[in-house]
Order: sequence, then structure tokens, then C-alpha cells
Amino acid sequence: MRKHHYRSVEYGVKEKLTYVNVFGIINMIQAVLPEMRKVKYGKNINIGSISGKFTQSLNGR
Repeated sequence: MRKHHYRSVEYGVKEKLTYVNVFGIINMIQAVLPEMRKVKYGKNINIGSISGKFTQSLNGR
């Protein structure tokens, strides 16, 4: 897969990625929270990426 520079990515693609990364977590929490409340136990562990804040030397030009 070819890596693309962030500025060359269309706005719609960025919007979809943001929607998935933000609302995906929210939707998952809303799906499991009722059962966690019912059993009065549970842990929610969200695993994300810091790629949006820090770049790596191999991530483009």
C-alpha cells in the first residue's frame, strides 16, 4: 500500500476516518454499557493511536 501525504487526502476521506475513530468508540461504549450496568461490573479499554499527534520518519515526505 502506498503512503499518502496528509494534505493530499480528500476532505471526505478525512471526515470518514474521523467519524469511524470518534463515533466508533462512542457506539461501542453505548452498546456494552447497559450490560455492564446490569451486572455492575466491566472495564472499557479503548486502544488508539498517537499517529495523529506525532509523525514517524517513514510516514511520507
